Amino acid sequence: MNKNRKFLFIFLIILVVILVFFILSNIIFAEEVELKDEYSTKIWQVVKQGISDEITEITSSSDFKIEEQAALVIIKQAIKADIAHYLFIDVPKEVGKSVINAIIKLAYSILTGDPALVIGEIEKLSVEKAKEYAIDWLLQNEIRTSNGNLEISYSTYRGNWEKAIFPYNIVYHPLGPKQGEVGIEIYSSKVIKTPFPSRNFQWEGGIEELKPFIVRINGELEYVDDVYRWVKEPQIDVVFDEPVPEFKFEEPGLFDKLKSYLDKTKKAFESLKDLINIFSSKLNIFQATVGPSPNLVPPDLSAESPDEEQEEVINPEIIEEIGKKIEEVGEKVEEKIETGSLQEFDLKQAQEILDDIAEKIDILSQKVAELVGESEGIGGPIEPVEELEEEGTEEELVGEEELEDEKTAICFVEINTASKEELQKITGVGPVKAQLIIEARPFSSINDLVRVSGIGEITLQKIIEQGCAYVEHYTGGGGGGGGGGGAPTTYPKILISEIQISPLTERFVELYNPNNQTIDLTSWYIQRKTQTSSSWDSFISSTKFEGKTIPANGYFLISKQIENSNIVLDLTLSDNNSLVLKNPNREIVDKVGWGEAQDYETAPTLNPEAGQSIGRKWINGGYQDNDNNQDDFETQEPTPKTENSKPLLPQPILEVSLQNLEFSIIESATPSGTEAFNISNAGDGSFEWQGIIDYATPSDASWLKIEPSSGQVSDETSEVLVSLTQEAAGLANGNYEAEIIITAQGAEGSPQSVEVELKIEQAGEEELPTLEVIINEIAWMGTGANSVDEWIELYNNTDQDINLFGWRLKSSDGGPNIIFGEIPETSIITTTTISTNGFYLLERTDDNTISDIPADWQGSFGNGLGNNPDCEILSLYDQNDNLIDRTVCLDDGNWPAGKNEKIGDDWIRISMERIDSTISGSIPENWADNDSTISQQGLDAKGNLISGTPRAKNSSK
Repeated sequence: MNKNRKFLFIFLIILVVILVFFILSNIIFAEEVELKDEYSTKIWQVVKQGISDEITEITSSSDFKIEEQAALVIIKQAIKADIAHYLFIDVPKEVGKSVINAIIKLAYSILTGDPALVIGEIEKLSVEKAKEYAIDWLLQNEIRTSNGNLEISYSTYRGNWEKAIFPYNIVYHPLGPKQGEVGIEIYSSKVIKTPFPSRNFQWEGGIEELKPFIVRINGELEYVDDVYRWVKEPQIDVVFDEPVPEFKFEEPGLFDKLKSYLDKTKKAFESLKDLINIFSSKLNIFQATVGPSPNLVPPDLSAESPDEEQEEVINPEIIEEIGKKIEEVGEKVEEKIETGSLQEFDLKQAQEILDDIAEKIDILSQKVAELVGESEGIGGPIEPVEELEEEGTEEELVGEEELEDEKTAICFVEINTASKEELQKITGVGPVKAQLIIEARPFSSINDLVRVSGIGEITLQKIIEQGCAYVEHYTGGGGGGGGGGGAPTTYPKILISEIQISPLTERFVELYNPNNQTIDLTSWYIQRKTQTSSSWDSFISSTKFEGKTIPANGYFLISKQIENSNIVLDLTLSDNNSLVLKNPNREIVDKVGWGEAQDYETAPTLNPEAGQSIGRKWINGGYQDNDNNQDDFETQEPTPKTENSKPLLPQPILEVSLQNLEFSIIESATPSGTEAFNISNAGDGSFEWQGIIDYATPSDASWLKIEPSSGQVSDETSEVLVSLTQEAAGLANGNYEAEIIITAQGAEGSPQSVEVELKIEQAGEEELPTLEVIINEIAWMGTGANSVDEWIELYNNTDQDINLFGWRLKSSDGGPNIIFGEIPETSIITTTTISTNGFYLLERTDDNTISDIPADWQGSFGNGLGNNPDCEILSLYDQNDNLIDRTVCLDDGNWPAGKNEKIGDDWIRISMERIDSTISGSIPENWADNDSTISQQGLDAKGNLISGTPRAKNSSK
C-alpha cells in the first residue's frame, strides 16, 4: 500500500511538472529557430560574390543561357538594393503550408533523407499546428532559418519601371563552432520584365521577359574574421521548369499581432486552470486512495488562519476575474473592428492589459508549482503516514522514525538572516511560507511571525514549543514567548545600471555594485509597473536571487539568453514601464521609469529605440546617481555586463552630390571653365570639412582651383556649393586627372572624393553633336508662378523610339547634372523612353511646375539654372559619353533667348525655344523667344498660362 501511495505521488508530481513547463513555455518560441539578422546579412554578402562568379562562369560557358544570366543579374542587384527580414510564421494563413513545405524541402537539401514523410504530417495539420510542428522539427535537427523578401526597382528593356519582390528562405545547419551548411532559395513566381543592360545590370540583352524561376544555392561556409567565406565554390542553379511557390512575407499588422498574443494568453489561462484543478484535488485523490493521514491535517489546526497564498491561487473569484479580463479585451477589439473605430492607441492599450494578465498567470503558475511540493499545514514534503503493515521491513521502520525525529531535532534558525532552506527546518514552514517570512523581514520578536500569511496563533505556538526559531539572541524554549529585539539589518546601495527592452531575444536588466565588497543578493527582488497598472507586480522574485552574489564594483545580468547571465529568464518589458529594486527589508534601493511611466525618480528617461538600451551615465569613473532618471540615464548602444557606452552624440553624415566632374576644352587658350558640387549633412549635428586637391596626372602647373576649400555644415537643412575652376593655360593637349578629397572630422561617410578629368584638345578637333535628341526648349527663368519653377524639353529628331537610360544632361556649373535611369531620393522618373519625333519633359522639384502636363522626369536641378548674366551651357551625352547636343551662351554671359522682366507688379517670363532642330544648339542665332501671342501651352502652379510650349511644337517653327 505504501508503495502504491509513493507511485501515485510521483505520478502526480510528474504530471504537475509537465503542466508547469507548458505554462512557463506558453508556446514554442519561433525566435529559437531564427537565424539572426546580423548573420543572415553576412551570408548575403558572400552569396552576392558567389552569384557574381556564377554570372562570369555562365557567360563564358559553351552552354550559355541568356535567361539564367538575366535572372542572376537581377537577383544580385536585389541583394544590394533592399533585404527585408521576416520570419516564416508571418506569412498569410492561406499560403502558410506552402512556405513551411518549401523550408522543409530546403532543409533536406543539406540533410539526408526524404522530406515526404514530414511534409505528409504537416498536410494533416492546421496552419498554426503546422507551424509549431515545423519549429519543433527544425529545432530537433539543429536548423536555423531566415526568411524575407528581396526588393528592387529597375528600368526595363523597354524603358519603363519594374518593381519586383523576391521572397527567400535560408536554412543553416552548423557543422562545428564556425562552420555550417547553408541552403538558399529565392523565388520569382510571376513573369517579370528584364532590365535595360547597363553598368549595374551587365548582361547580353535580347529578351524582354523572364518566366517564373527559382535561384537555388547550396554550399559550406566558414566564419572567419567576422565574415562568412565559402569553403568551396557553392552550387548555384537557376531553375525555370519547377513550380514556384507563390507567397510574400509581410509584417503582421498590429491587430494580427494582438490577436496572436490574445490566443496565447487564453491557452496559458486554460492550462493554469487545469493545473489548479489538479492541485485542489490532489489531497482528495490521496485520501480516496490511501485513507486519511493524521499528519496531513492535525486536529488543532482548525482554528489556524488559512494560508492566504494558497487561497489566492485557488480562489475561484480571482481565476474568474482573469478569465473575464481576457474575454473583455477580445470583445472590445472585435467591437471596434466591426464599427471601424479601431486605432493604434486601442491596440497598444489592449497589449498593455494582456501583458499584465500574462504576468499574473505566470506568477500564479509558479506559486501553484511551489504549493504542489509543500506539505499542507506542517511543512516538508508530502509524505502520507499510516500504521505500518506487518510485512514492513526494518529499513521502512528506520525511515519513519527519522521523519518523526526531524520535528524534534535541536536546531537554531535566526529568522531575520536565515536562508530559505534553513527556514524550512521550522515546524509548519515549507518553501512558500519560508519565502513569505523572507519578504516580511525584519522581525523584532518571534511573535511577529503572525504577520506572515498562513501563520496563525496555533502555528506560532508550535514554533515556540519547537525551540528552533529565534530573533538575534532569543532562543525561545518551553512554553515561553516573546524574545529579544534589535535594529533591522542595513543593506548597501545597488544600482539598476542598464535596461534593454527590444528586441525580445536581447532583452535584459543589469545591476551594478558600486561598493568595494561582494554583496549577497539573497532575498532581494525586482518589481515592475506598467503605464496602466495601479500596483507593482513581481518581475524578478526573491527566489531567483537565492544564493546569488554581485562582485565588488561588478555587474549582475538578468536576460533571456545573453551569454554569462546570472539569471536566465523570459522577461516582460515594454515602453512606459517602471522597475524598482528592493532589499530584504522591502526598502526601495533604486527605481527607474521611462517614457510615460507613472513611477520614476524625479523625471522619467526616454523610451529606447529597438536595439538600444537605457544606460546609466558613466562619469569620472563611476555611475551617476542623482535620483533623477532623466538626468542619470541616456539612450545608448547596449553593453550588457560591461561599462556603459559614452553618450550617443548627434551623428553627422557627409554627403557629396557628385562623384565625377569633367572639363573639356579646346587648347589651353580657352577661357577658364567652372564646375560645382554640393556638400551636405544627411545626419544630425554638424561637421567641419576640408577639400584637398590630389593631382593624379603629373604637370608643372596646378590646373584646378577649389572655392571654398573648407567650412562648416550645420545640419541636414544646409549645404555648401563648392566651385571648381580649371585654369589650364599653358598645359599641353591631353587628358589630366585629379581627385578632390573631402574630409569631415567626426562625420560618418568621411572621407569622400570627387574625380575630376580635364580633356584638352587641339583647335579644330571639337566634338560635333550628333543631334539624335536635342535640347528643344528651356525655361531658365521659371514661370509666372515662381522663378524656381524651371523646366527643360527634349525632342527626338529620329523616326524611332530612343531609350535615354544612362544618358546624361549636365550644366556647365554642375547643376543640373541628371543621369537618366538613376533615381536618387530627390527625383521621380516615369519613363526613360522618348518616342519617335516626340518630346520629353523635365520639371524642377516636382510635377506642379507645369500643373496640367505630366512630367517624364521631375527632381532636383542642383543649384538651378542661372539668370542673366549667369547663363549656363547645357550638354547632352549618351550612355557612351558621346556628345548629342549642346547649348550656347552669349559673350556678355546672357542666354541667347528668353525673357525675365518685371513690368509693374507682374513678372514676364518667356521660354527660350530652338528654331531649327537639325542645326547645332551652339549657334546663338538658332534660339528665339517663345511668341506668346501665337502659341501658349500649359498652366503654371498658380493656373496662369505659360509663355512656352512644353510637350508641343515650338512657336518659332
